[in-house]
Amino acid sequence: MAISGDKKFRAFDAALGRVVASKRTLREMSREQLAKATGMPLTNLQRAEAGRRSLSVAELEAIADAVRIPAGVMASEAVDLYGGIEKLMSEAKSKPADSGDQLPSEEELLEKYDLAAQEQSDETDPGRDEDPGTHTA
Repeated sequence: MAISGDKKFRAFDAALGRVVASKRTLREMSREQLAKATGMPLTNLQRAEAGRRSLSVAELEAIADAVRIPAGVMASEAVDLYGGIEKLMSEAKSKPADSGDQLPSEEELLEKYDLAAQEQSDETDPGRDEDPGTHTA
């Protein structure tokens, strides 16, 4: 992926790597255990946690499944660590995409970010999906 070599995006990779490492630690998993659970080579996982390698969506989903935390929640935490969606979007806009690279629109990213935040909120408040008109005290 061409944009992952850019220093700005390496900073995001580092943020995502820190989130992955913290969730792995939260589940009391070693890197070796997580690598085995995801099918990722250990060196790739080590480099991703250190921010020296980008994670694919499939890899993030495999990691999320292994640590039992939604990928959207992990991505949202990484965006927050990075400095927010606005910072990520403004820096993405300042780097021209290579031919073949298709960056999502700002609206698409904001929608995904909102959905991830909603996912996280729903996990902490299981009754949130209830119809407010049917909830009784």
